[in-house]
Amino acid sequence: MVIYFRECSFLSLLLLYIFGLYVGNQVATADEYDHDTTLNYIWEPASGPVHHYNIYVSVDGGEFELVGTTVDATPEYALTDAKDRSTYRLQVQAVDAAGNVGPLSDPSDPITVDLQEDDISLRHLDVNQDGQIDIFDLVVVGARLGEESPPDTLPNPDVNRDGVVNVFDLVLIGQAFGKQYETELAAPTTWFAAETVHLAFQPRMLLEGFVFVEIIAQSESEMHGFQFDVHFDPNHFEAITVEEGQLLGGDGSPTYWHPPAIENETGDIRNIASSRLKREGVLGKGMLAGITFKIKATDFGGRSPAHLSPASIGLSNVRLVNASGGRLTAAILTSIDWETLIPPEKSKLLPNYPNPFNPETWIPYALSQDSDVQIRIYDLRGHLVRTFALGHQAAGWYRSRESAVYWNGRNTVGEPVASGIYVYHLVTPHFQQIRRMVILK
Repeated sequence: MVIYFRECSFLSLLLLYIFGLYVGNQVATADEYDHDTTLNYIWEPASGPVHHYNIYVSVDGGEFELVGTTVDATPEYALTDAKDRSTYRLQVQAVDAAGNVGPLSDPSDPITVDLQEDDISLRHLDVNQDGQIDIFDLVVVGARLGEESPPDTLPNPDVNRDGVVNVFDLVLIGQAFGKQYETELAAPTTWFAAETVHLAFQPRMLLEGFVFVEIIAQSESEMHGFQFDVHFDPNHFEAITVEEGQLLGGDGSPTYWHPPAIENETGDIRNIASSRLKREGVLGKGMLAGITFKIKATDFGGRSPAHLSPASIGLSNVRLVNASGGRLTAAILTSIDWETLIPPEKSKLLPNYPNPFNPETWIPYALSQDSDVQIRIYDLRGHLVRTFALGHQAAGWYRSRESAVYWNGRNTVGEPVASGIYVYHLVTPHFQQIRRMVILK
């Protein structure tokens, strides 16, 4: 609680004397601990300007005692170590450099300390009641956006209790995102969905000395929201911008993007998060977020930045959520192949791995220039089995499990294909190549 002092004006003092009134010191009231309190006072017998202030406090009706003084004439004082549920009254007294003191102000109205006041509002924002405001709360609100929500709904996504789940609830959660509080309620059970989401970094060069790092997710189950922190080596990188990827909103659905906090001194980007604003989730492969980094003191000279460690950028505190509020398991590739920053001279389709396989395999490739990319799979009779429309992709290498095309051995309608030889075909506007692979069951 911070106490502010405001001196009564000379005109106010003169008017009070004219009307023959006793010059008292009125005090602004405060009902709760976390509200600031302003005391008006009159500086009377002084030989000089105010040097500091004496602060007197009465606790629960007791005697007023001197609890401290201000450092200088700055008219504020922070009262610390307040006891919860206690009632305080305050007085202030001005002192000049010679030690002359003014009269004590009139006692303030009682101020009740309520250390739980902020927690009450946080408990409303903490929709799933786990003691923190995070992506799980954001997902529940996003999935129920536009719905009416009676006050007795549990969990209640209508955090401001106006009867409808709307953008105001999203904004309130966004403002408190990442905050935690103590709760005596039993923490809810966070169940994990059986499916695993694969996460990895995919870097590409922008301009000389700048790299854009995509956080790529590949999921066979519906994802509704994500939250994670990124840590990086501040000796080698400076984070410039963070932008939302296209995976959650790629079907045209709106999303709520939470702007993260960049801390370049420590090498941290905290609370990168987004949630879809409809009930259905999304599956497949795509970018969750992208970060533009400046690489410090680097001259590539046409060569790979070999001095960069594979672990110089990493993920932590990863939370992936489906539309039901379940937590998806994350499998994270923690290293970056910086060699992929230098595109090949020619595009190429690389051998799939493993091969033979049952039932899944990865199809790697490399692009010499930015291109629209498709990979098509055919059986030996020439029938199209599966098409992967990968969209417009940057020049570079796509050979890791996180960047290569993943095939689970199923056709377009999700049926497992038979054992045998299959043809896979890389198609771009400037290049085509065919290879063979074998499924053995």
